Amino acid sequence: MKIGADIGGSNLRVALVNNGKILKYSHIKTPNNKSSFLNAIVSEIKKIDESAVSGIGIGIPGPLKNGKLINPPHIPLHNFNLEKYLKNIFKKKVALENDANCVALAEARYGCKKKNFLIITFGTGIGGGIIINGKLYTGNGFAGEFGHINHKGVSLESAWIKQRGKPRSHEIIKLIAQSIGSLINIFDPDIIIFTGGIDKRSEFLKDIRESVSPYILSPRKVPIQFTQLKHAGILGASLLV
Repeated sequence: MKIGADIGGSNLRVALVNNGKILKYSHIKTPNNKSSFLNAIVSEIKKIDESAVSGIGIGIPGPLKNGKLINPPHIPLHNFNLEKYLKNIFKKKVALENDANCVALAEARYGCKKKNFLIITFGTGIGGGIIINGKLYTGNGFAGEFGHINHKGVSLESAWIKQRGKPRSHEIIKLIAQSIGSLINIFDPDIIIFTGGIDKRSEFLKDIRESVSPYILSPRKVPIQFTQLKHAGILGASLLV
């Protein structure tokens, strides 16, 4: 058994996972200062922890390198080695990875099971994960930051954040469609999968599908769909250990 944690700018989720199944689950709002954040993650893991747990996997917004959070935009830890911190407390194997990459790992193992695909996460910000030939692609450690695709001086993520709590405008739909078109032209994926806090009953996916075609050069139609996995970030994080 393993512990998987999915930490975002809004929510902190922790679960006990065994062979791809969630046995225990805890969920709180993500604290907005360092001390409260560290206390919260330790407390939530302790709620789940059992002696049989072999390790703790954590998905968290980047950028991060070797367990160290560099400068995450929505998490109150900067230049902090969270992996080392938690190892010292729990005396177990701990591994950190970008949260969108964790979703990609879960999709590769339990979800779409495709060899080449892209994950785009829509939450507090926008993230991305890349699977090439069945393996996670991270470049030199910082690949997949789709939210930082730039459109005439405006990043996709900053435009998304500006729209938070409002009906998605034609402008943000167009920017997302242009970005996805470019990603399809570059990677030629089998499928693109959306995850995050988007209401699946909304017109968001339909609007993206209808808007993306003019920006795609390939004659092949690439499916774009919501994830079918529940708690994909947690499942992917558990695969880290």
